[in-house]
Amino acid sequence: NYNEGKQVNWLDFLLREGIQQNHSVGISGGNQKTQFFVNANFVRQEGIIKNSDFTRGSIQINLDHRVNDRFRIGTSTMISMSKENILNQRSILGQAMTISPLGEVYHADGTYRLFPTTEALSGNPLTDLQGEKNQRVRTRLFSSIYGEYEFLKGLKYRVNFGPDLTFEDRGRFIGSNTTQLQGALNRATSAKADTKAYTLENLLTYVRNFGESHKMDVTLLQSMQRQNFTENVIEAQGLPSEKLLWHD
Repeated sequence: NYNEGKQVNWLDFLLREGIQQNHSVGISGGNQKTQFFVNANFVRQEGIIKNSDFTRGSIQINLDHRVNDRFRIGTSTMISMSKENILNQRSILGQAMTISPLGEVYHADGTYRLFPTTEALSGNPLTDLQGEKNQRVRTRLFSSIYGEYEFLKGLKYRVNFGPDLTFEDRGRFIGSNTTQLQGALNRATSAKADTKAYTLENLLTYVRNFGESHKMDVTLLQSMQRQNFTENVIEAQGLPSEKLLWHD
C-alpha cells in the first residue's frame, strides 16, 4: 500500500452518524369517581460505532377510583421492554487509532484479515466489530397498587403493594476470526436472570384538630420487603455455524 500510495482510514470503517429518536404520546381523562392517565414512550438510539444501538418501549398507567365516600383504590404501573447491542468500544477504537494505515483490510476472497500488517500485536478492529456480538434484552414491570378506607373522620387505613419484576436475557458470541480468539474455537454464552421483588405496607393514620391551635397526627406503619434472584448461564464452544450466535 505504501508503494501504491494507498492508506486505510480505519475509523471510516467503524464510525457512522449517531441517531436518536424519542416519541411519546399520552392521554388522560375521568369523571368525579375515576381519573386516569396513560403514557406510551419509544426511544431508539444508534451509536456512532456501527452495530451499537439501544431500543426501549414503555407504557405507564395511572388510575384512581373512588368506590364510595369511604373507599378508594388506585395504581401506578409501568411496563418497559428494552434491547441493547453492546460493543467493547475501548478495545475497538483503541485498535483503530493505533494500527498502521498501510495495512490490507481484506483477503483476496473478501474476508477480513485478522492481522492487516506485519505487526503481530495490531489486530484488525473490523474482525472484532463483525465477529463479536453482545446483546441484552430486558423486560420490567414496576407497579404501586393501593387501597384506602376511612373508618371515621380522620381515621384511615391504607395498604400499599409494590411488585417489581425484571426478566433479562443476555447473549454473547465471540467468533473464531477475532483478535481475542485468533483462530481458536468460537464461544457462545446465553444467560437468563430473573429478579422478583415486592414491598407491602400497612398504614393506619389518625388526624384530629382541637380548636384552632392544637392538632393530633398519629401514624402506625408496618412494612415488609422480599426479593428473589435466579440466574442460569449456558456456555458452549465450537459451534458448527457462527450464524447461530448464542441461540439454540
